[in-house]
Amino acid sequence: MPKARKDPNKPKGAKTSFIIFGEKTRADRLEKGETIPTQTEFAKELGNLWKEMSKEEKKPYLDLAAEDKKRFQKEMEGYNPPSDSESDDEDKEPKKKKKRAKKDPNAPKRNVSAYFHFASAIRPKLKADNPTLGVTELAKMIGERWQKLTDSDKKPYENLAAKDRDRYQRELSEYNS
Repeated sequence: MPKARKDPNKPKGAKTSFIIFGEKTRADRLEKGETIPTQTEFAKELGNLWKEMSKEEKKPYLDLAAEDKKRFQKEMEGYNPPSDSESDDEDKEPKKKKKRAKKDPNAPKRNVSAYFHFASAIRPKLKADNPTLGVTELAKMIGERWQKLTDSDKKPYENLAAKDRDRYQRELSEYNS
């Protein structure tokens, strides 16, 4: 089920005392020219500061939160959410997934790159030497070996790829005509 759109006329929610404390602390630090750490680090730091504060130190923030809660409740009394009939019919309908075009079974098979020629040649040997390796680890090993090959070592696989590319182009032109 699609997520309902938020009503832009709905009153903004009430802030908690901790949120008010965080906003004030951030503003004070920015005013002093201090750099703010990442959001995660700042949130952890705020949490620790909040825990260490006494009830007297928290009181101004608790009072501000109570005021904001009253404001929110007052605004909610005068708020009437829109009924479902007021929204457009288009908004109600979920978006339809785009269907991928069916692949023609008679279309020529795509050409294979030099790397895949190399991988298909070396995979059976690596798998035999390392039967406990999973697909991911095996792929990493193949990739590492490919990276270590010199241009001259890659040449036979690039020749195979070029022949396969020519085959694909030939079959594609026959298929399209």
